[in-house]
Amino acid sequence: MNEKVSDQYEIFWDNFEKNSPSVMLKFGVKSKVIKLHRIENGKRRILNFESQGDALGNKYVTLIGEWTNIDDNNPDAGSVLSLKLKNVHSSSIRLMRVIFRVENGLDKFLRKVNKKDISFLSNGFQSWSESRSYKLNDKPFHSWLPIASLMSDNLSNLPTDNYGSFCSELFTMLADTSCNKSILIGQMKEFNQFIYLNAILKKTKKTKRHLEVIFDLGRKLIGKGEEIELDKLFFIKGDIFDVQKR
Repeated sequence: MNEKVSDQYEIFWDNFEKNSPSVMLKFGVKSKVIKLHRIENGKRRILNFESQGDALGNKYVTLIGEWTNIDDNNPDAGSVLSLKLKNVHSSSIRLMRVIFRVENGLDKFLRKVNKKDISFLSNGFQSWSESRSYKLNDKPFHSWLPIASLMSDNLSNLPTDNYGSFCSELFTMLADTSCNKSILIGQMKEFNQFIYLNAILKKTKKTKRHLEVIFDLGRKLIGKGEEIELDKLFFIKGDIFDVQKR
């Protein structure tokens, strides 16, 4: 993970953790989003988070992550983020989602490029679902036929009706088509969760431009003291065609 401050396309993915993640838990018929807080450990590559406690002060989960290089012989080849989540509560929990909101560097990236040249790749949910790229000012396609939406869309991650707000499944690419520079983000095996990669690329008064990485675990029951591994994420930067060959 080489940091080249002069690189105008640099998004420091090893600073991914600076935007605190959160978890969504199921309590009966209700769900609740609980923020995780970083525990400083002095190690740049190792991430530690823990949740806030319940009414009795019992914490729900801890999340441990580690950054590694895709290829130790070539630090510029890309980075991999590995994550482990542990239930530290006094009873079992039902985990719906783990959510990372990534802002670091994205505004800088978009300020230095022509907005007409920015492209977001939206990968479809099913093999027959539409996969296409969108420009920054596009409005995402969403079928107005309910039956078509049921057959092709992910009902847990539906497109919005907002310009510059896009969603993708499994992987996505953010690119500057004027110079073929791109950032590829995706899920690695074992494919034990659904992963959604969503982007809010139009800045508003209420929110900054950001990417959202969501692990969907579908109300998975995690026993007291149980630890699970989340699927790894890869982050690759470079020429549009080159990163796809990797």
